[in-house]
Amino acid sequence: MRTPHLEGPITEASRRLSSALRRGLVILVTSAIGSLSYASKSLSPCPADKPLAAWTNCTQDVTFSNGVRFFGEFREGRPNGKGRFEFANGNVYEGDFRDGVPNGFGVFNYANGNRYVGEWLDERAHGRGLFTFADGRPPLEGIWRRDEFVRAETIPDSLAGRGAKSGPKPEASQPKTVVRQEPSAPQIAPLSVVASEPDPDGHVTLTINAHTSTTSMRVGDTELGPRSDGRYSARRFAQVGNNTFDIVATDRNGTVQRQSVVVSRLVKDQSGDVRQLAPTKVSAASPRDAVAIIIGIEKYRRVPSADFASRDAGVFYDYARRALGVPAENIRLLLDDKADAAEVLRSFKSWLPTRVAEDKTEVYVFYSGHGLPSEDGSSLYFLPHEVDRDFLDRTAVTQQDIVNAIDRLKPKAVTMFIDSCYSGQSRTGEALLASARPLAVATKGTARFPSNFTVISASAPDQISSSSAELRHGIFSYYLMRGMEGEADQDKDGRITVAEMQSYLSVRVGRRAMTMNRTQNPQVTGDQSRVLVGR
Repeated sequence: MRTPHLEGPITEASRRLSSALRRGLVILVTSAIGSLSYASKSLSPCPADKPLAAWTNCTQDVTFSNGVRFFGEFREGRPNGKGRFEFANGNVYEGDFRDGVPNGFGVFNYANGNRYVGEWLDERAHGRGLFTFADGRPPLEGIWRRDEFVRAETIPDSLAGRGAKSGPKPEASQPKTVVRQEPSAPQIAPLSVVASEPDPDGHVTLTINAHTSTTSMRVGDTELGPRSDGRYSARRFAQVGNNTFDIVATDRNGTVQRQSVVVSRLVKDQSGDVRQLAPTKVSAASPRDAVAIIIGIEKYRRVPSADFASRDAGVFYDYARRALGVPAENIRLLLDDKADAAEVLRSFKSWLPTRVAEDKTEVYVFYSGHGLPSEDGSSLYFLPHEVDRDFLDRTAVTQQDIVNAIDRLKPKAVTMFIDSCYSGQSRTGEALLASARPLAVATKGTARFPSNFTVISASAPDQISSSSAELRHGIFSYYLMRGMEGEADQDKDGRITVAEMQSYLSVRVGRRAMTMNRTQNPQVTGDQSRVLVGR
C-alpha cells in the first residue's frame, strides 16, 4: 500500500530539500547554536560566511528557497544527525538524518492531524512504525516497506513512546500559515494471489495476501473467514486442463477486491523414462588395447548452438573407460573451442598414430555436434568450433577424411558413434544453411566405410538429430549411454551386440522423438553380431 499521507508531504518535501542542499540555496540564517535545543550542544554553529558544502560537525538554523526550514546538525554540507524539518504547508518532521534526508527514527506530524512515529530509510517510512489518524480510524501499527504498510504487528512501547510528545521547537520559530488537508483513507495494495504448480495428484496451493485486515475471504464457494493480517493459504484440486479460481476479499472498511487466477494442469509423461545417466552402473571392463577420440561441440562461433553436445561428450568419457575398456591415457577429449579444425585433424593425423598398433588396437570415435552436406551433396562434413557456412570446404572437416586417416593405421576394429545429422538443421530445427534451399537436404553420397568399421549414427540423412531439455542430452547420445548401462542387453547374457543396440535405440530414440513431433531413426552400418559392451 502506497500511502499518500506518507508519499506526498514527506517524500516530495525532502526531495526538494535535498535539491536545495545540493544547490546551496540558503536564503536566511535565522539563529545560531544558542537557540537550538534539539541539536547537540557540543557542536559549534555552522559558519555563515562559508559555502554550505563546507559545513561539517556543526549546527545551524536555516531556511531554504523552497520554503523548508531545517535546524539541526550538519556534516559534509548536509543534515546529518539530529534535526527538524518545518514545511511551508504545516507538516513537521523531527528525528534522525543521514545524507540530508530522514534515516533512522523520526516523527512526522501532518498538518491534517495524522501522525507517523517509527523508523525511516532514505526519506521513507521503513521498518517498525505506528500511523495514527486524526479522524479516529484504527491506527496502522506494524511493519512498513518504503512507505507501504505490509504487515500488522504490535510494536514495542519503547518505540511508540519515543514520539509521545512533540519534539523541541526552535526559539526563533515564527507563526506559519498552515495548509490543511482533508483526511483520506490509505491506499491498499492490490490483492495478490500466487498459485503453485499442480502436484502429481492435481492439488494446487493458492497463497493469498490482501495486504490489510480482512473480514471475509472467499475462494470459489468456500469462505475462509477473517484474518487480521490478510494472509491465507488454500489448497485446491485442479483437473486436467485450465482451471479458474475466483478470489473475493473484503477488508474491515468494507472494500471488496476480486481476482481470478488460472492454473493449467498438463498430463506429463508417466513412463518414468527420464533419469540421470549413471556410468557407475556399468561393470568396469578391464583396460584393453583401445583408443578413443571424443568430440563435443555445443557453442559454435558462427552457427547456432548444438544444445547439450559438449555435455554428451563429457559424460561419454566415463562410458568409454568403463563400458569400452579404453585406458584414460588413451582418450582424447575435445570440447567446444578446443575442437577447432586444426585440433580435430591433429588428433586423427598426429596423435592417433602414436596410439594404434596395426591389427591389434580398437579405435572408438564419438562425435556430438553439427553436420552438413556439401552444396552438391557429395560430401558430408563434421563442423568444428570455428566453422564458416560460406566456406565449408576450407573450415569444416569431411567425414571421409577422418575415415581415411583412421584406415591408414590398419586398426583391428573401428567403432564410430555419431550424434549429428545432415539435414541442414540444428538440434532445435534452426537452419544451418545460409541459402534458401529446403532444409531437408538429400545427400548424393556418404562416407565409404571399410569392412572393419561399425558406424552407429543418430538419424537418417534427412532427419534432425534432436536434443531434449528434459534429458539434457542429445536423445541419441542419452539412450546410447543408457543402453551401455545394460538396458540394451536383450538376452541378459552380459554382452551387448550391435544388433541389440540398434534394436534398443530404434525403439527408445524413435519414441522420444515422437513426443517432440519429430521422426528420428538411428542408422547402423557394419557387423551386426559384433560385441560392443562385455567380453
